[in-house]
Amino acid sequence: MEYIAGASGQVTVTGLSRHFGWSKATVHRLLSTLRARGYVIRDPLNAHYSFGLMANQLTQRAQAGDCLTHVCWPAMKWLSNSTEETVLLAVREGDRAVIIEKVDSPRAVFSTQRLGRLLPVHTVSTGLALLAALPDFEIRELLPRHLESFTAHTPTTPERVCAAVREARAKGYAINREQYRPGVSGVAAPIWGSDPRRPVAAIAVCVPSPRFEQHVDALCESVLTAAAQASAEFRGGIAGPTQSTITAI
Repeated sequence: MEYIAGASGQVTVTGLSRHFGWSKATVHRLLSTLRARGYVIRDPLNAHYSFGLMANQLTQRAQAGDCLTHVCWPAMKWLSNSTEETVLLAVREGDRAVIIEKVDSPRAVFSTQRLGRLLPVHTVSTGLALLAALPDFEIRELLPRHLESFTAHTPTTPERVCAAVREARAKGYAINREQYRPGVSGVAAPIWGSDPRRPVAAIAVCVPSPRFEQHVDALCESVLTAAAQASAEFRGGIAGPTQSTITAI
């Protein structure tokens, strides 16, 4: 895919075979797979290949992600400076929360997550905050039939997940107390764009549990403030929905 992206025009089976040192049969098989998935298209006139619609969609999604992190970065830095804890920015992909940006804590002892990490939505604060805009029936349809347990505190039934989501709706933020990793807790709030029914992302702090419990109220307030700042940027200076208006449609 990188070779095709960097090519000045269409590519050929022979050219790919020579460049990578593969047999033409191997190249043809790979191109057939990419073509079936929409990543490349074959010109019927000359049998040359170029990017397909799916590759363009991935490019657009990457550009959208860059825009999202750019808009949220000031709020993330403010939250990092005010709490000195690790700050995470996540979006939802199906039943997973994806970490797309982070600012690690400057403290000697801190918790973090890897960029690009796919986290089960039922276990982490960002996932629960993003689920809060969905009605309960949609959440039940979204969740896997068998919810994986990671710690003794992981909610492993749809009922427990929906209860946590309802609490997040009422408060405007979601809390994870060691539901995914022992010794790690966090709080997240949704960031709102132009659609008042769907958050564009969630912002969170990821904190060692002992320190989290000592400062939980202040951390929740700081996360709500940061989420409101980021939402205001998306809405041209108009703050997004407050905790009292975060309801499922």
